[in-house]
Amino acid sequence: MLTTSIREQLHEYIEQADEKKIEAIYTLIAHDIEDRSTFYTEKVLSHLQQVSDDYASGKMKGHTPEETLTAIRLGKVQK
Repeated sequence: MLTTSIREQLHEYIEQADEKKIEAIYTLIAHDIEDRSTFYTEKVLSHLQQVSDDYASGKMKGHTPEETLTAIRLGKVQK
């Protein structure tokens, strides 16, 4: 099963689950949630969100891995 499909099913399940099941699920993943929230600072998260928004809106062009490697090999990497 694809991850996107699993996420959709979990989201639908959580929306309808009773309180005890929500608490049980949270207990299983609470540590991961806490680790994830402290992994990046707010400044880094803000920057990542801005870059993502710029890419999605077309302000920023993305590059394939092949394009990136070619640029590196040709010395065309901006510093």
